[in-house]
Amino acid sequence: LTSGCTCQTPCLRTTRRRFEKMRHNSFVAGVVSLLLVVEGVSCLTATTRPRHLVVLVHGFSGRATDLGYLSRRLLLEVEESSSKGAASVRVLCSRSNEGRTLDGVAAGGERVAREVVAFIAEEDHFETISFVGNSLGGLYARYALGELYDAGGRIAGV
Repeated sequence: LTSGCTCQTPCLRTTRRRFEKMRHNSFVAGVVSLLLVVEGVSCLTATTRPRHLVVLVHGFSGRATDLGYLSRRLLLEVEESSSKGAASVRVLCSRSNEGRTLDGVAAGGERVAREVVAFIAEEDHFETISFVGNSLGGLYARYALGELYDAGGRIAGV
């Protein structure tokens, strides 16, 4: 817990204050959730394979970290409801359009589609997929869905 953290994620001291303000069972559970988000692991357990992929797509001149709060809250909500048998979730914060939001919806949507296909190829165990886009990211997501949709009614094989 050093204050001179050089990683791109918020330091744990700042995160601790945020989690303490939230309605959460304990600080320890909050830190565990944060570490799981940072490491990109399912919010349930390391042995549980996530079945649902949520793709978050940032907007104009944005970065993947712009939707970091949404990602953390989503995983916290799933973790809190996991005792009720909720499906495990993996969140992909799209990075493919960082610094490249001026070349049109088609180009950006194709980049998102390629990123999703590559991600699913590495982790081929998802049963469902959802897209959430902020502003221009919503247009990218809609275009990517068109690219990913196959004749069998599946999206990127999911």
